[in-house]
Amino acid sequence: MSLVLVFERCVALLDSWENGAWKVPAGEYAVSYFCLHSKKGGVDWTLHGSMPGQDRIAIPPGQAAVLKVGVPLTPKFEISWRGETAPIGFALAGVGGETYEAGGRLGGNRQSPPDFKIFNRAGKALDRGTFEYG
Repeated sequence: MSLVLVFERCVALLDSWENGAWKVPAGEYAVSYFCLHSKKGGVDWTLHGSMPGQDRIAIPPGQAAVLKVGVPLTPKFEISWRGETAPIGFALAGVGGETYEAGGRLGGNRQSPPDFKIFNRAGKALDRGTFEYG
C-alpha cells in the first residue's frame, strides 16, 4: 500500500510497511492519496483509492491509530433512475469503506473498464455494456 499523509508541517509518503504498521509523529493528518499494489504471479497491479468521509487520521502522542483499508474488495454498484434510463456506476469498496477505481492498472497502464450483462428474473439476458471511466 502507498499512502500520502499531509501534516501541518510536512507531507509524508508511506510506500511500504513493516508488519502492517507505519511509524509517523503524533498529530492530525489528512489522507491525500492512497493505492494498493500487488505483484501476484509476477504481474504488477495498482488500484487508486479515495476515502469519502474518512479523510482525517488523528494519532495521539505515544499511541497508535488504525487506518482500516484494503482487501477483501467488494463490487459496489450505484443505480440512479432518470426517467426511463438507469445509469449504473461501479467501484470497488475496501474493508474500511474506502472506494477504489473500477479498473486497475497493469504495469502502469490503465485496463479496459469492466463490462456487464443485465438479466431478468428468468435468467434471460436483456442488455450488455461497458462501464465508462469518469
